[in-house]
Amino acid sequence: MDCVSSMVTRDLVMEVVHPDDRVEQVPVLLRYETSDPYAVHADFLTGSDRRVRWCFSRELMSEGLEGATGHGDVRIWPVSRGGVNMINIALMSDDGAAVVQALKADVAEFLGSSYGVCPPGVESAFVDLDAGLRSLFEAEGA
Repeated sequence: MDCVSSMVTRDLVMEVVHPDDRVEQVPVLLRYETSDPYAVHADFLTGSDRRVRWCFSRELMSEGLEGATGHGDVRIWPVSRGGVNMINIALMSDDGAAVVQALKADVAEFLGSSYGVCPPGVESAFVDLDAGLRSLFEAEGA
């Protein structure tokens, strides 16, 4: 496989679901890069015009389309709201926790585009282990 670096992005509007059932819309940029082939990056634009960045497994996001998955900081599960298929993404950190919802079709389309540049199972072809080890050893020697 030709290991050319590629990137897929998708702008979405997700909804933050507050404990009192209030819903707030937030713009989100999903990003997949073959330079980090196992990960999905999500930049949430907060009301203060700053981005809150999360990174989680592409496989986790894919599994969350069909059933509850994850543990720790990120959990994903499908839901239906008013007959619309959605996914919930629970994000937890020392700063707090949030549950965001996205349209399942939007997330599936984004993942499908990511599979177009790096099919599942071939991610390791995009990982330069030698460069990673060099970087690790250089950092230890510094």
